[in-house]
Amino acid sequence: PKDKEETHKKLRESHPVRPPCTEKCLKGCTKKISEERRTEINSEFWLLNFVGRSSYVLSHTEALDTKNKLKNINCVKSSYYKYFLKEKGKLEEVCRTFFLTTLGFTPTNNTLLKRVLNTSLVPENDKRGKHSPPNKCDTELIQKHIRSLNPGISQYRRKLAPNRLYVTSELTIKKMHSLFKEAHPSTECSYQTYLTQVSIVQNEHLIPESWT
Repeated sequence: PKDKEETHKKLRESHPVRPPCTEKCLKGCTKKISEERRTEINSEFWLLNFVGRSSYVLSHTEALDTKNKLKNINCVKSSYYKYFLKEKGKLEEVCRTFFLTTLGFTPTNNTLLKRVLNTSLVPENDKRGKHSPPNKCDTELIQKHIRSLNPGISQYRRKLAPNRLYVTSELTIKKMHSLFKEAHPSTECSYQTYLTQVSIVQNEHLIPESWT
């Protein structure tokens, strides 16, 4: 629809590439990723839909193992996550400021990061029930593995979304995918495929009573 295209266009225009971190940044971000590449990344990111953008953030961040757990689930601290952007087919680690500004957000805008990294096991759906087509693989085996990990349900969000899965600081969707690959090395399963199966388990209410 034309209205939808116009809205999406305005969304892209309101999130241009913003000034990066300074040359004093310890990660040397500006030396790793050129301005031309930042523009390409920004354009690719805003061509994605809501779920796609959330998936992008998930696949370009990594939670750090630490004994000092976050006390406030609504807080995102750069020290607890690593951020990556792709340059010439290789993921390069960058600082949070460089990551956010490349995607078109201000350095202090944590809205997207809080929602994706700390709240939901999977990107919150746009309620249209659409999923990316999975690769050819044993989807039943993947769903069985997801249920076996027994993700919990957030107590304070239980009334708002009783069937939405949440994870602890120890268990993330990336970790679940890694565990699956370790357990079933001969089964083809990309990260996006695993993510899709998590959504299916959730949205089709294939959640055991013990999870609730």
